Amino acid sequence: MFTGLLSNVTSGQDCVKILPDGAVLADGHGVCGKYYAEEVCKKIEMLHKSGREDVSEWSTEIENEMIASWAVKDPGVTIIDDVPINAGKVVRGGTTLTYVSFNRDRRTFTVANAGDSRGYIFGKGYINLITADHSPLSRSEYERIESLRTTNDRIGTLMYNTSVGEMIPIYNNGEKINYFPEYNSMMEATKAWHQATASLKLDPDNQDKKTIQTKCLAVYHETLKIYQRSNNYANHSRMMIGTAKGEYGTYIVSNPKYEKYGETTLSCTCTIGDHHAKKIGVRSNWDMSQINIDDIPGIPGERVIFVASDGVHDSYTEEDLADLVLHTESDEELLQKFIANSKNMFSSNKQHDDISFFRARF
Repeated sequence: MFTGLLSNVTSGQDCVKILPDGAVLADGHGVCGKYYAEEVCKKIEMLHKSGREDVSEWSTEIENEMIASWAVKDPGVTIIDDVPINAGKVVRGGTTLTYVSFNRDRRTFTVANAGDSRGYIFGKGYINLITADHSPLSRSEYERIESLRTTNDRIGTLMYNTSVGEMIPIYNNGEKINYFPEYNSMMEATKAWHQATASLKLDPDNQDKKTIQTKCLAVYHETLKIYQRSNNYANHSRMMIGTAKGEYGTYIVSNPKYEKYGETTLSCTCTIGDHHAKKIGVRSNWDMSQINIDDIPGIPGERVIFVASDGVHDSYTEEDLADLVLHTESDEELLQKFIANSKNMFSSNKQHDDISFFRARF
C-alpha cells in the first residue's frame, strides 16, 4: 500500500521505512542527526509490528530510550540532567518523526508527528493537512511556551532569524509580527525597524509609534521584492529568500542568561533528541490523530496520503504539490522532480536539501 523514496546526497540524515500497512519518516539534523533518524525509525518499526495501540505514548518512550542509548553507544558520554555530555560538551542532534498506519478493520489512518515534516491527504479539489504544526510560527506552540514561561524563566523565545541581521521576536505581546528578511542595502530598513522598536518600548501604548513600526515592516517587504528579482539573490538559503509558501527562517532560541548547555537555536518546537533544547521549551511528546477514510471526500483509488520532509514542502505551494503527487505515478520520477525543483529554488553549488517522502493511494 505504502511506497516511498529518499535522496540523501547532501547530509545523509533522512530515513524512510515502509511498514506493513504503514510507514515512518525521520529527518535528522545536527551533528548526530543521522544516528537519531535511523534509530527512531528502527524503534517505530518494532513498535508498529508489536501491535501496540498506545501510539500517543511512543515518542516520549523513544525519547527516553535515545537518552539511555548513549551509555551503550559511547562510554565517554555521561548523562547529566537528561542531557548527554561528551568531554564537557553537549551531544547535539535530533530528528523529526512522522508515522502513518492504516487499520483495515476500522478503516482508519493513525497519524502522529513531531517536527516539521508535513503530511497531507490530496484528492481532486481536496487538500487537507493531517500533521500538527510544530514550527515557531504556530500560535498553539507560542501559547504553550508562554505558559511554561510563567513558572520557568529559562524558556526560550520564538524568533525570526535570517542569519544577517538581529533576531526579531515572532510574537509581540501575543500579536504575530509579519517580518521579512534583510539583505545588503536593506540594512537601512533594518535600522529604521530597530529605531522604531526601541522608541515603542519606551512608550508601548503609543498608537502612532505602533503605526510607524508597522510601516517599517512594509518597507522590508517592498525592498525584498526588488532583491528577489536579482539572480544573485537565489544563491542564498531559504532563510533569506523564503519558501514557496512565503515562510522564512524561524526558531526557538535560548535565553542568553541561562545557556547552561550553550546556545540553542532550533527550527522545531517538538523533536526527538535535541535533549538540551528540552530545557528551553521544546517537547518530545508528539501529536496524534485518527482519520476515517469514509469521511474523506473523493473517489476511492484517486486519493493520496502523502508525507515528506521539509526539503519537499519548502519548494512548493500546497496546490502545486498536490497536483504533482496526484499525477506522477512513478516514485522515482516524483523524486527527481522534487530534487530538480529544490535545486532550482535553493541551490548553491548544485546541491539540495535531503529529500524523503512516502505515500499511499486509497
